[in-house]
Amino acid sequence: MDYSKRHIDNNIFAGLFLICLFIGSIAGMYSVFMKPRPDTNKTSTSDTTTSGSSSEVNSPKDSTKPSQSDLTKTEPNDSNSKLYTVLSVTDGDTIRIDYDGTNTPLRIIGIDTPETVDERTTVQCFGQEASDYLKSKLTGKKVSIESDPTQSDRDKYNRLLRYVYLDGKDVGLDIITNGYGHEYTYNVPYNKQAQYKTAESTAEQNNLGLWAPTACNNVTSPSSAPSPTTTESTPVVTTPVPVQTTNCNIKGNISNKGEKIYHVPGQQYYDVTKITEPKGERYFCSEAEAQAAGWRRSKV
Repeated sequence: MDYSKRHIDNNIFAGLFLICLFIGSIAGMYSVFMKPRPDTNKTSTSDTTTSGSSSEVNSPKDSTKPSQSDLTKTEPNDSNSKLYTVLSVTDGDTIRIDYDGTNTPLRIIGIDTPETVDERTTVQCFGQEASDYLKSKLTGKKVSIESDPTQSDRDKYNRLLRYVYLDGKDVGLDIITNGYGHEYTYNVPYNKQAQYKTAESTAEQNNLGLWAPTACNNVTSPSSAPSPTTTESTPVVTTPVPVQTTNCNIKGNISNKGEKIYHVPGQQYYDVTKITEPKGERYFCSEAEAQAAGWRRSKV
């Protein structure tokens, strides 16, 4: 009896021991699997971000992306980026271009060169040189053009009013700089007026082109001008009787169309007519002298 009881007690103790061991194992496993772990994702994300930033700076592929300064740059306007073929050169300040499939005349803003093709007047001093110069530069070439917001789109002759650029260089400025033409303002000042006036003054100071002391002797010098009685192309004026003055006050004016008209004292527009010598205008001592130089008498 005592032996059986002792055996039972041993079995109970062994069972309790196994139960405790099982519970201890469960607790140990719980502490291992349920214990909070470091947030490796956050660290990894940070590392990845840092690594990504470094890669973005050093990667050749990303270096092709536009910078902020590139994004703020403005592209040239359409009229200044598109190229037009020069079909012909009329004279030193007028050309014809292929303007969207149409042969269109274009008058260069801000310049005026001596006339060569106006049927109402003779070829003016240095006009042929200016025309030849522009022909050598532009004929058959492709140019870009630019309008000026201060000027009309076209003049009264339906010519486009534009600046002209050849390989990015201002053609009008080049004409003035080399002495082939004058700065010219029509009614309203244009945006490049100051720049063109400065170029004209420099060309005059350096005696370039038409500013050379001997450039226009064949036209403006009274001693070399042909006499009306020996030139068949010069009409003989019988009325009114030519006026001979002693103080050379006959005003030889050049109109906006390039027409040479002189005014004598007492005529309607004599007092308001202003003479601009750099433009080619001048005073004459007699009507015969003015007519010999290619001017005609004002009708009023």
